[in-house]
Amino acid sequence: MNKKDFCAITFPSTHLALRWETLAKKENLEVKIIPVPRQISSSCGLAGKFACGELEKVLRFCTEKTIDFENIYRFPSGKKGKPELLK
Repeated sequence: MNKKDFCAITFPSTHLALRWETLAKKENLEVKIIPVPRQISSSCGLAGKFACGELEKVLRFCTEKTIDFENIYRFPSGKKGKPELLK
């Protein structure tokens, strides 16, 4: 996974985040669960991290597996970059 730019997907619950990760890994998608980045929420919770080049695959996967998500953000390289809301 490219450590410069990355995308993060947020979910309505921790349960959905964990389900997303489990099913995505079974489909050989390169994903990782991370704490929700502070730039998008001050509350505790989990988000999914993936390469932004995989956005269409991740969206199709969520639709096929009926996994509800809240938002998807693109995080530019460097800590100063502001996240961009994609979906």
